[in-house]
Amino acid sequence: MQELCRVWAKQRLNNRRAELDDMRQQRLLAAISKLRELGWGSELDRIAARKYEPLRQHSQLRLAKPLTDRAWLKIQNDVVACMEKIRNDRLRGGRRVVLGARLRTLQSVVSAARTAPPMRTITDEYKPGVHDLAIMPEVRELIDASDD
Repeated sequence: MQELCRVWAKQRLNNRRAELDDMRQQRLLAAISKLRELGWGSELDRIAARKYEPLRQHSQLRLAKPLTDRAWLKIQNDVVACMEKIRNDRLRGGRRVVLGARLRTLQSVVSAARTAPPMRTITDEYKPGVHDLAIMPEVRELIDASDD
């Protein structure tokens, strides 16, 4: 009898946990729908592969209760701010990749120029290195140019 009670209690606990998870999922999906209406569709599509994890972690979207219109009005600004942060983080990461690629290209160009004939001399050691060139205003302008 005792074992049956334990099994029953465990089953109840699992059922309740599943019910709460389902309510959280419904709240998240409702918020995603509202965000799409506000024009965040492309950004949501980008985080869909991660199962909307950044949004899923938002405290107001983790609540296990339905997202009513009234509740949405209260949390809308916070959720939109979260989406703006997600977008800004993505853009910063993309920019970092572009800058890294441009700096590697500069490195290879300088390296190729230094190894091309005629042979290197002692005066070559006093010429600016890649790091020196990268901070020159003319070169910096090329590296920092927009992707357009």
